[in-house]
Amino acid sequence: MNLLSKIDDGIMYGVNAGIHIYNWTFGGTKEDLADIMQVGAAAIEIIRPLAHDMNGGIVTAIVRAPFSLTMTYCALKTNRKQMQLESESVEKLLMDKKVEGTFKPANKLFAYVFFPASFAYDLKLSSDTSHNQDLGYHYADMVASPVRSLGCLTICGVNLPPRKNIISRTADKIGKFIIGFGESPAKTYSKTRLEEF
Repeated sequence: MNLLSKIDDGIMYGVNAGIHIYNWTFGGTKEDLADIMQVGAAAIEIIRPLAHDMNGGIVTAIVRAPFSLTMTYCALKTNRKQMQLESESVEKLLMDKKVEGTFKPANKLFAYVFFPASFAYDLKLSSDTSHNQDLGYHYADMVASPVRSLGCLTICGVNLPPRKNIISRTADKIGKFIIGFGESPAKTYSKTRLEEF
């Protein structure tokens, strides 16, 4: 196993732990979590320039919106298709060649190459004082790129079934306890036991 494979395994271990935590807490699937990250990244890319500079930020947000929303739409559509193929392959107890050979490598390419390159480029430009009017744009990408990268890695992670969130599960357990407590039969003592007293 080479170094890059070990790095990928370590990163995916952390991603899978995050998916387990999300599933256990909120009951959602990896698709839900990946979609939240992609939509969150789009919101950051569009809203962040406005928070940085209202005058120039409006123009930046308007210019960024079509690109950002199109990229998010494509990611959500791809996630849905990948999950559909994964579900079908699980029913057949097989691995899907298209998921393993196309979808996951493409997502990892975006996660490990494209978005970090975008982050590094924006980090470089944000440190250049001659681009002050574009700082909102660069800060937005510096925050959104890692979020998009995590979204791409999340859809490559472990596929857990949906479940009730932690609040619903706790309420169910408390309800069962209360119902069980009320229905528990009263202790009866045998005649010999009572005579001992």
